Amino acid sequence: MAKIVELLAPSGAGKSTLYRHLQKRWEPAFSWAVYHDFRYERKPRKRFPSDYIRAISKRFEKREEIEYKGAKVSKFPKEREFYRAHPEFVNRALDLIHEHNRNGYSGVDNRFHSIFFLMETAEQLQAVLEEPEDPRACLMDEGLLSRVMHLNSPRFDEEALDRYMEHMPMPDAVIYLHLPPDELIRRIRSRERVATLHQGLEADTIEESTRRSMQLMESAIRKAEGCGSGIYRVEGSGAPEKVADKVVEILETYGEPY
Repeated sequence: MAKIVELLAPSGAGKSTLYRHLQKRWEPAFSWAVYHDFRYERKPRKRFPSDYIRAISKRFEKREEIEYKGAKVSKFPKEREFYRAHPEFVNRALDLIHEHNRNGYSGVDNRFHSIFFLMETAEQLQAVLEEPEDPRACLMDEGLLSRVMHLNSPRFDEEALDRYMEHMPMPDAVIYLHLPPDELIRRIRSRERVATLHQGLEADTIEESTRRSMQLMESAIRKAEGCGSGIYRVEGSGAPEKVADKVVEILETYGEPY
């Protein structure tokens, strides 16, 4: 059965950038795969001159997207299978969303977005778990622990976190991308695009919610470790390439076949 390795980091820490670096490095022969390559087959690159034109155009773009067959038209029945397998967790998570996202830091009702992201993660996780013959480590950039960020509100405390994690299926391992709080706040303030999580928030509120998210994540990984998950802390302050080197080193060891 696949091993679930969750890449965990607060919003603004560079998780998406790191994930793209890992996508570029991945090869089919590896004993691990990023989620997209675990589930989907990459679309073949077009031949010259299309490749040449694309390479030139990419010089003027911020990033290059990797395309997958079926990734944009994936079906979502697996979220129902996840609910059948983990009804206590889903019911508890929906209760917490109703309690904490109806009126969170922004004062806006974010229940719909929180439920959508939760169900998307559940569907992705179930799809990986339904590959019983695949022993590779699957790195998920949006796991169930990551959804703590969306549950975060001024009233979401340790007791609420315990309720969320009590019936949560635990990952086999967590790679936690850590940054000093002040550096993370600086990165968030310098971003050109406001993250969905921070839309509609004042600067002081973004800082407050970010520091609280980091505290909750620290608590969450301690609880996950107590439940048997392997915890790997990676310093995220360096260049993305160097951070990716460390993550690959962890995955190459952890992704060895049984």
